Amino acid sequence: MHGVGSGEALAEALEAADKRQLILQPDEFSHVMNKAKIDGGSLIQILLTLFEKATFDNRTKGKTYQLEGASLSFLTACVDTVFPTLFDPKGGADSGIINRFWIVAGPSSREPKPTPRVNRTTLDEVRLALHRLLVPFKRMTPQQQVLVRLTPDAEALYRDWYRNEYFPMKDDPAAARLRTYACRLIMLGAVTTLPQPRQLGPGGELVAGPEAVLAALTMVRWQYRVRRQFSPIIAETREGKMELMILRAFERGSEQGLTRREAQRVTHGHRGLGVAAWNRAFDALTQNGNLVPFDPGVKGRSEKGGRSPSLRYRLVVEN
Repeated sequence: MHGVGSGEALAEALEAADKRQLILQPDEFSHVMNKAKIDGGSLIQILLTLFEKATFDNRTKGKTYQLEGASLSFLTACVDTVFPTLFDPKGGADSGIINRFWIVAGPSSREPKPTPRVNRTTLDEVRLALHRLLVPFKRMTPQQQVLVRLTPDAEALYRDWYRNEYFPMKDDPAAARLRTYACRLIMLGAVTTLPQPRQLGPGGELVAGPEAVLAALTMVRWQYRVRRQFSPIIAETREGKMELMILRAFERGSEQGLTRREAQRVTHGHRGLGVAAWNRAFDALTQNGNLVPFDPGVKGRSEKGGRSPSLRYRLVVEN
């Protein structure tokens, strides 16, 4: 499914899907978030619910939705500079939709990206291996369970991470639900290392060793860093978001600071609000004392036209 306009539409698609399994794959993440900001909409509600469990109940004036055993996957893409600006209280920022997503960020490149080519033989081998792993689970009902047991060494690794890393930063929004992801990744690691998957049945047991736990913790540590890098910029107005984007650019800048032009390039100031509005946001930050000009010790004239180097600014950090 490549688009959805409301929570009710998504619920109807899940009802009609085979085994109530659906992949929501919109071309642009921003399209979904714009729909989520509609007053009275239920799109955020169903996304939040299906992250936690496989059931969804909702009653509207015309129809009652009652989904059991629903499975939703959400795969989309977004420009890195746009993603932090898409969230606000109307779009589910207050309800925690942000930390339900697993964010994958790739490095930018000046070189043109080649069109990917799929090796059909390799793809068929992956599908066959995945099918063998999932065979026993396809025979189970949503009420039947398989337990995952950690070996003593694996449990020690998990407890050490929880006590010394996760718990001290549990109030950090970027760390929210990383424990949930860690447990799910450990479970997947246990599934992929199952020697005889066909022998597994309802009430059976999976064993996760240190390798599965280490792999899961490595992934959630990386996810924490990515979330910190792309944490949402929440403000009441678009101008306010632009000011926060400029401040974030200076926070990540070097000790040499940034010129106005460099800051505009980093924040893509020519997009969205336009250059004039960007300049007003930058001027407001300098007038308020958030950004101050300074001499980075660069002498002489620039190579282009023999002009003096542009004025550089740096962020004022309050102690």
